[in-house]
Amino acid sequence: MGIIVIIIILIVLYWQAKSIFHDKANLAKTIIILLIIIGVLSQTIKVVEPGKVKVQVLFGKVQKRILHSGLNFVNPLITMRTMSVRTEAYTMSAARYEGRVRGDDAIKALTSDGIILPMDITCLFHLIADKAPEVYEKIGYDYESKIIRPELKTIIRQVISNFKMEQVYSSARDTIALRMKEEAHKKLFPRGIFIEDVLLRNVTLPKQVETAINAKKTEQQNFEKMLYTLQKEGKEKERKIIEAEGIKIANQTIAEGLTESYLRWYQIDMMKKLIDSPNNTIIFIPMGQEITPIINTGK
Repeated sequence: MGIIVIIIILIVLYWQAKSIFHDKANLAKTIIILLIIIGVLSQTIKVVEPGKVKVQVLFGKVQKRILHSGLNFVNPLITMRTMSVRTEAYTMSAARYEGRVRGDDAIKALTSDGIILPMDITCLFHLIADKAPEVYEKIGYDYESKIIRPELKTIIRQVISNFKMEQVYSSARDTIALRMKEEAHKKLFPRGIFIEDVLLRNVTLPKQVETAINAKKTEQQNFEKMLYTLQKEGKEKERKIIEAEGIKIANQTIAEGLTESYLRWYQIDMMKKLIDSPNNTIIFIPMGQEITPIINTGK
């Protein structure tokens, strides 16, 4: 349509140019016509910024064809409505200035074991370009508050209701976030919204639950410490038993070797060493029922 209008305008310009050269009296008229044509021509050329599309509205009726980023030729009677197709983030958080709603906007969901958990959620999404006319016509610009927010809250509460508190807080957190994304995609894709990701950013435990968890952790740590002590003492006991067995066996071996002949030889050997000592010494060594002195007078 825009190209046809431009062709007609160029034909008019051509004939008007011929009139200027043949009839000077029509100069003022021609200038006025040219200004009008330029004004109309400017309305047929539209530039769409990157990351955006323009929805066309003609006499109150939304057109199915959208204008993508770049240079576009349009009907000058068309009205434009700009919509973003970039990735957007919709956040519901307990932090005062973090989400779309000021103040505590965390979602409170009930787990399968009856615990209410406040949680911060961020949904990454973008408007599907080809669906922009439908979204504009049926919902308008504020589709975030009209469909994304209520659908997310419903989906998150439904998903959380299938999991226990401990799973939401730790073990199944990634699985839960993925389930939220899948459910949100099913609900919002037909409405013209593509869900890129749902982030389960923070889960706040009730004070009494947090206290109980900390107490349980402390008890577990004490139990593990006790087990370690018992294991350590058991190892020490085993070591002492092994040591005592070794000493017992050694003593038995020594006792078996202490014959009367060996003791007599050992006694003589010790006496010889004492006699050869450089010190003058008188030593009394018991020999049976008697005490026999050995005198070393030195050298």
